[in-house]
Formats: sequence, structure tokens, C-alpha cells
Amino acid sequence: MLRGRGPYAPQPGGGHRLHTLQVLTVTGGRVAHNVVFADPGVFDVFGLPRHIPAGDFAPER
Repeated sequence: MLRGRGPYAPQPGGGHRLHTLQVLTVTGGRVAHNVVFADPGVFDVFGLPRHIPAGDFAPER
């Protein structure tokens, strides 16, 4: 099973910037492989915003 996530890093002036795109291969309930894409062009392919303005970011619970 493949799962993806796009971690966002907080910015000093507010808001968050997309850091990387990570694709995880999960086997037997564990992460078997982690492929990390740092090329900003990859973010566009998946429609991920490169920046989330302050106030628009809802932390995961």
C-alpha cells in the first residue's frame, strides 16, 4: 500500500511552506520504504500549495 504526505514547515514570518513530498510503502502495518521528493516541480503535479498563509493552517490532531 502506498501513502503520501506533504509536510509543511513553519515560517518565521507566519504561515507554512511545503518542505517535501514523501511517499511511504506500508507492508504489514509498517513503513517498508520512504521516498522523499524535494523538487518543487513534484508539488505542482499533485496540486499541493507551496505556501499556506498564517491562519489557514490547521494542525493535525
